[in-house]
Amino acid sequence: DQHSVKVKNFFLDVLSPLITEADNLSVELLDLILINIVEPNKSTNKHAHELTEQLLLKTGDAFEATIKLFFNQSLVMDKPNTKLVITSKIYDIIYELNQINGDLLISVLPQLENKLLSTEDSERL
Repeated sequence: DQHSVKVKNFFLDVLSPLITEADNLSVELLDLILINIVEPNKSTNKHAHELTEQLLLKTGDAFEATIKLFFNQSLVMDKPNTKLVITSKIYDIIYELNQINGDLLISVLPQLENKLLSTEDSERL
């Protein structure tokens, strides 16, 4: 269970270019990655959590469009992808992403603001 800093850096060095050079990152990949930043995975697998945090800091720009797509489908269009594990933890994901790399949420904030300011109670988060 213990991994040296060298091994963690190796994983980051391998994963970072794969993510940043990909033409399209799927929401399924986003699901696999973001599930590590929320409970219970956050506590039960601390190494995966730390690696995910570092990965989001290093490759955040590459994920921005996919994160925006995920939140738009789930919150704005009210068409959440029920096959994704993170869909049920969407508010925890928002909180954790803000803690790790708040810039990832910049493109999502206008949609969230509109949802929060809605006059209809059922539409507010």
